[in-house]
Amino acid sequence: MKHQNLIVAGLLAKLDFDKIAKVMQCLEWSWNQSEDAPSHSQLKATAERLLTEMLEKGNTGIATGGFEVWHNGQEFGIRFVVESSATVDFD
Repeated sequence: MKHQNLIVAGLLAKLDFDKIAKVMQCLEWSWNQSEDAPSHSQLKATAERLLTEMLEKGNTGIATGGFEVWHNGQEFGIRFVVESSATVDFD
């Protein structure tokens, strides 16, 4: 549990929640039918919840509300995604 807390705290410390909040405000992006973008503290709480859930359940990744958290067995990460695309295998 202590190791897990260190991972979560380290990742959260490196993420710029103010920048994320500004992007969401500029895009008029809100959560749960709210009229306003989430606050810094709401963003941080959501990111912490996702990281903790991923680590506790042993998932390799979870995403919601723009946040993506993942681990590949060696490294852990979190990012906030505004736009993305992926290849599709049609075979």
